[in-house]
Amino acid sequence: DERDDELAPAALVAVELGAELLVLAEGAAGARLMGELIPGLREMLHGELGVVLPGVHVRAAAPDVPPSGYRVLLGEVPMAGALVDLERVLVVCDPAQAAQLGLEDARPAEAPGVSAALVSIPLAQVDKAQQNGLPLIDTPTRVTLHLGHIVRRYAFELVGIQETQQLLDHLERTHPALVGEVVPKLVTIQTLTDVLRRLVEEGVSIRNLRDILQALAEHGGTEADPVVLTEHVRTALRRQLSYAFAPSGALRVLVLDPVIEDTVRESIQRTDKGSYLAMEPELSHDIIAAIGRELSALPSDEPLPVVLTNMEIRRYVRRLVELELPDLAVLSYGELEPTVQVQPLARVAVA
Repeated sequence: DERDDELAPAALVAVELGAELLVLAEGAAGARLMGELIPGLREMLHGELGVVLPGVHVRAAAPDVPPSGYRVLLGEVPMAGALVDLERVLVVCDPAQAAQLGLEDARPAEAPGVSAALVSIPLAQVDKAQQNGLPLIDTPTRVTLHLGHIVRRYAFELVGIQETQQLLDHLERTHPALVGEVVPKLVTIQTLTDVLRRLVEEGVSIRNLRDILQALAEHGGTEADPVVLTEHVRTALRRQLSYAFAPSGALRVLVLDPVIEDTVRESIQRTDKGSYLAMEPELSHDIIAAIGRELSALPSDEPLPVVLTNMEIRRYVRRLVELELPDLAVLSYGELEPTVQVQPLARVAVA
């Protein structure tokens, strides 16, 4: 009833469509968006991170959203949005190739969630693009890709106590002794949730909950700090991490100068409530700049390397770089299988 609607919790994930885009939620387009594309995104997110995407609310946008615009909201807070030119379509193709194929009025374009080169073309050029086998990104796909980009970035926010309990209930069907021994005997569900969120925040899948609980069973009796427990769990997931970052068996890395590692280590402050990094802003800037210099010296068409450091400071190095270099992974030596071939590209040092 109306009172139930008033008391309903905020939608965790929502997409708001401007007036001209509401057709995406209707008829065949709506069936494709909500019956095919978003369920496909849900399946992909669970496969990549082990996180279950809740129901996505697709609705008319507020008046402040332009008619041809849309926006993505998490917890009813707008996180991103874009305008769509309904007279044009995105094509996976670089401008040079578009010119070679004779696509008229092809303009360089970008879209969140798409790393490939794109151009936008008029609707009149769509048939020619398809005849040449070029993949098209229509508006429903574009909205879904943008949604996926935001959801991946903030997936850790979708892991709360309720979601953690659901994961435990599922695992308990096959591993009742393990679940009963660890939660809540050794770690509380709040601590487990904290550990899972920290893993997902750095792109580590939590699908292997069995090994996560095994690691907590080993260390939860002597350690209560979620930061330290997360590092122990990451070490237990070394096979998973090794495959994720070095599927071919070779790992390209940046190593930190011992002076930087010692500086980070000495800047860690430990309290009864946990640990945190307390470093002078100028020094933090110098370290980030040094990493940035080494990254900029690498070929732009190659994938990012990872920063490799010691377990005790790994998390703090990650915290140091995550705002300015959010896509840069930081691993510790203990998180790699012995078979991984480490290929150092540079040593990061402060000038």
